[in-house]
Amino acid sequence: MNTNVQANQILIISASERRFELQTAIQESFRVAVSVAATFQEALSAVAICPYRAVVLDEGLSDLNPTTADQFLAHCNDELPIFVKLAITGVPRCVQQVRLAMRRFDREQEIAAISAQHSIRSQLRDALTSVLIYSQLALKTPGLPQEATKHLTSVLEAGEALQKAIDRN
Repeated sequence: MNTNVQANQILIISASERRFELQTAIQESFRVAVSVAATFQEALSAVAICPYRAVVLDEGLSDLNPTTADQFLAHCNDELPIFVKLAITGVPRCVQQVRLAMRRFDREQEIAAISAQHSIRSQLRDALTSVLIYSQLALKTPGLPQEATKHLTSVLEAGEALQKAIDRN
């Protein structure tokens, strides 16, 4: 999967005649391209060629082919799997399920990104604190050459500036 490409497309996997009605409804609701695959083999070919933001799987098809469905899901790396029951659920309800799943996924992604930022910031602070402490201790070394004092002072000043920048963000 090419993760450098912004995947906005949606893939529907269903053998139901209503799959085209769902395709139209999702296209109109989300204003994105929607592809349809009637089999998991077609779906595998589709995700190999193009990244998708989400894959809408008709549970009726996956119930008929559970092993094939599992194999397909194992090949989905970045696609959000969304399960719907097209045979018993109306198209508007399926669109709502897709919308809710995508919102939930987007929110989870935001939370994960914020958590990663906090973790990186904390790790930087810890490493930087060590550099600042050791620089301060080294500057107190008796008989330290003047050139070394200049360099350590520069390291200390740069570290303090970096610490302020990290704390601001």
